[in-house]
Amino acid sequence: MLARTQQQQQDLLRKANEHTNQIDTEYRARLQKMVEEVDAVKAKRIAEIETDLNTQQASILQAARNEIDTLNQKAANLKIGALQQAQAQAASQANDITAQAAHLGQATTGHQATGTTTIKTEVSAAATTKEAGGSSSTAHGSHGTAGGAHTVAGGAQTGHSSSESKTVETSHHQSHDSRH
Repeated sequence: MLARTQQQQQDLLRKANEHTNQIDTEYRARLQKMVEEVDAVKAKRIAEIETDLNTQQASILQAARNEIDTLNQKAANLKIGALQQAQAQAASQANDITAQAAHLGQATTGHQATGTTTIKTEVSAAATTKEAGGSSSTAHGSHGTAGGAHTVAGGAQTGHSSSESKTVETSHHQSHDSRH
């Protein structure tokens, strides 16, 4: 009986140990499955965060590109405006010089008609403008007659060159009648 009781206790202990081992194995398998599920959820969240960060970075880069494009467009508009202003100023100066040359030409013609005074006028102007395409145009004008005693010179404007020179000579011609 004692041996049988010991045998029953050992069988009971063995069954308990087997049952405990089976429960441990099941819990390890469940725990491993839970860890894998948690890892999958973690990987999914990391992928979502990475996608969100990439989207935000692309948005930031696009905004920076748009700002750069806007600044470049403003700079181009300012350059075009400055060029147009310079062209208008050069055209105005050319018109002024042309008007002065015409006026001086009329004065020269009037004095030459009297035969006693000769006025020589020399007007030269150079106005150079650079257009947006990089080409340049230069205008020169001059008018003159013989002689030279008094000179008046005008200066240059910023970004353009123009010069004006007026020479006025007064000479008295004596009329010689050779009626013999």
